[in-house]
Amino acid sequence: MPSPFKFRESLTRMWKFIFGKSDIAAESNLSEVDNIEFINEELTLSYRKMAGKKGELRKIFEWMNSHPELEEVSSHNNLEEGLFSFLIQETKFAKVIRRYEIENNLEKRDLGDDDIMSILLYGRGIRCIPRQNNNELLDFSYTVGNSTQMPIIPELISFYPGSKTVGIVLNKLSDYFQEEGVDPIRSGEIREIHGLLNPPLRIWLMQGDEREHACDEWSTRIPKDPSYPLIFVDIPDTNGYFCWEPECDELICQCYPQDFAKTSESTSCFYLPPDSSSLPCSVDAASLCFRASRRIAQHQEVENGSQLAMGTHLVLVNMEIWTDPSMWLEEDQEIIGDNYRFLLGCSYVKGAKEWVSDELSLIDNDPHQIAFDWWLQKPEGPASDPELDKIGFEEHYSSTQELLDDIDWQVVTKVVRAALKSCADKEIVDQLREDYSKVVEKE
Repeated sequence: MPSPFKFRESLTRMWKFIFGKSDIAAESNLSEVDNIEFINEELTLSYRKMAGKKGELRKIFEWMNSHPELEEVSSHNNLEEGLFSFLIQETKFAKVIRRYEIENNLEKRDLGDDDIMSILLYGRGIRCIPRQNNNELLDFSYTVGNSTQMPIIPELISFYPGSKTVGIVLNKLSDYFQEEGVDPIRSGEIREIHGLLNPPLRIWLMQGDEREHACDEWSTRIPKDPSYPLIFVDIPDTNGYFCWEPECDELICQCYPQDFAKTSESTSCFYLPPDSSSLPCSVDAASLCFRASRRIAQHQEVENGSQLAMGTHLVLVNMEIWTDPSMWLEEDQEIIGDNYRFLLGCSYVKGAKEWVSDELSLIDNDPHQIAFDWWLQKPEGPASDPELDKIGFEEHYSSTQELLDDIDWQVVTKVVRAALKSCADKEIVDQLREDYSKVVEKE
């Protein structure tokens, strides 16, 4: 690189190579000379800000001249054709500064740019834009820095208002895309991600006018070149409903861009592998903890001078039966995994409702068995299992809808979440197993 005393001239030659690839060149009506001058000025200001005190930028460039073989210097000076952005070049220079500090035994300086500092420390920053009328909620959030990674991983944008939740989601999804073997999002794909939150979330690739609008209006520091993927992260409310569904919490929907909603069915699913510490600690853990959580819910209702609605009781009893390992022929580890996914899938209202709907479906189940399990009217005609014709039916509900109307879904999901949490704790499970064995001995 030429002498730092001709810094502006060297940058002019440098940026002339990439002119036409930058966002400025793509949008501006200025001449090539004027555009290069603008790029020159913007990056020079940014570099000076990161370098710090007066004269420091010149010292750094002199040092770069003397050490062109260093990885950080080489990366800064070599621009990949077609893959330029201000953010990437600024990040490269920030890495040069850090190497300069190490080689010269200098203390780390404040680079004067929170995004760049976060990229160097964590690989990305997350910008959270608060709502004007409520600083505790967000308008939207997006990652800054994923596009600087090699290989490039997608930048992400979400309109979920909770800062804690969206921070976890955007960071974990970024890590997910860094893993080997993860397929990139294809055009038109709507991928459903399970295991990151209790309810699944959905992601899709923003393209064309949609992507351009997002970069102009929201994610202003994300490179506008479509070579850098930008993904919309659709996070549902705590009950599992998305902003384009009528049941969704109104608070979640207030800033959501409904024109961008993808209301069609997901085209693919991906299940994030659970942390081993989250799985049931034994094959009977889910069943033991579910029984305990159900009884606690019943006791709480009695203390409040009431009792569980019969529909709620039936849902909980049938769920407990589902978690019973004696009902299944699979190996223990498979049962443990199935029970984890079952509890996770029923830990939010939408998922619990879908499970009950499937259980009441006539597609896979004998209508006599359904009526017997759920206290519905006994169907006409013989049952596929002759034993069902020999026993009495409760017939508490005249219709499926009457049953559904008698279910308190908040109680159901509260019990499921309690069981999901406690079944991973070996100490709790061992104590429950001991307590239940004593009850059996007395009987």
